[in-house]
Amino acid sequence: CIWVDNCRGVTVTGGVQFLRSGTSHSGVRLKDSRDCSITGNRFSNITYPISFDNTTYSIATSNIISSHTTADNTTPTLQDAIRLWNNASYNVVGFNQISGQSSSNKYKYWVRLYSGSNYNRFDSNKIEDSTVGSESPEVNKKDEGTDNKFGTQFLGSLPVGSTFFTFDDENDSGMKRVATNELALYL
Repeated sequence: CIWVDNCRGVTVTGGVQFLRSGTSHSGVRLKDSRDCSITGNRFSNITYPISFDNTTYSIATSNIISSHTTADNTTPTLQDAIRLWNNASYNVVGFNQISGQSSSNKYKYWVRLYSGSNYNRFDSNKIEDSTVGSESPEVNKKDEGTDNKFGTQFLGSLPVGSTFFTFDDENDSGMKRVATNELALYL
């Protein structure tokens, strides 16, 4: 859908809805970029909704990643809801809602970090436990990088059309929710 290559400061926000059509497998892919933001969007039936490829100091927050049956696509191909690879480092991923299509058609990982993706932060993502991975957020992620910090991730079911949950205090990764599309990072 959107491929950002060798850019700085790109923002994809405002409730954009990404729907898979044709053979496209990516929602938003940031490549060789930095200081970018993917915030407050919806991704539906996309194999790789959010991808950071050699991208640094960027954020993915308050997005809804989901899958459902459509007339054109009864079993969408799902793989990694959020993936970071090729030295994607110093990024923040938080306050996202992630759900697959069903218990038999799941996202394999809610997040996958390939070797070389280091020093990223993840916290307060809401993960549909019956449609993402196999057991828990710790099992449903794959981290081949080093020094990535995982705070609390939340398991549970996400009703269709659900709204975002809120937080009043700082959580264990140093991230604090302050408004609908606003995030404060306390290092």
